[in-house]
Amino acid sequence: MILTKEKVLIIILLILNFVGIIGLSIPETQKYLLPFSPFNLLLSFLFILLVQAKNFSFYGCCLFIFFFGLFAEIVGVGTGLIFGEYVYGSSLGWKVKGVPPIIGVNWLLCILSVGSFLSFFKINKWLKIIIGSSLLVLLDFYIEPVAIKLDFWHWGSDDIPIQNYVAWWLISAVMLLVYYNCTFEKYNALAYCQFLIFIIFFGILNLTLF
Repeated sequence: MILTKEKVLIIILLILNFVGIIGLSIPETQKYLLPFSPFNLLLSFLFILLVQAKNFSFYGCCLFIFFFGLFAEIVGVGTGLIFGEYVYGSSLGWKVKGVPPIIGVNWLLCILSVGSFLSFFKINKWLKIIIGSSLLVLLDFYIEPVAIKLDFWHWGSDDIPIQNYVAWWLISAVMLLVYYNCTFEKYNALAYCQFLIFIIFFGILNLTLF
């Protein structure tokens, strides 16, 4: 079997996430792996970049998603008006106005991965935006318990507000609207795998941590 660049990067990504699942599932090793969480997100995005057919439109799309997501989070943390009352913990690294900049990269991964996943379906962009935003809300539903457990962020009350999921849907929809109106190759093998990895990673951690 010939190993292409895409296959090698996918194998590395799978190994890193497998190690992460095992390490984060064991209380004794969590404290050693958690500081690497931002680097794992950044590395995943860099892998996507390595195989992406890039042009001005792609870079413009990425800049918009990064800064729009970061801005929404900064306003959200500062006011509680977007997602609800919440604060970021220490596991995602240093912060700007209470928000780790790596969260902008996380938004990028979410949009690029779900967009690549939906590129296989022969449906119009408006339906892709609706389905993509809904899939990301479902993903956030699985992320939330794990994120709280691992000190990624914490809510001001015991219950996660419905407002959070509504905001996730709307923000995702805006980002996907920009994504689908930018002219670049939407399918990316690493982004496609990242979407599946997100589901598997947080799905298993929901089983092992609780």
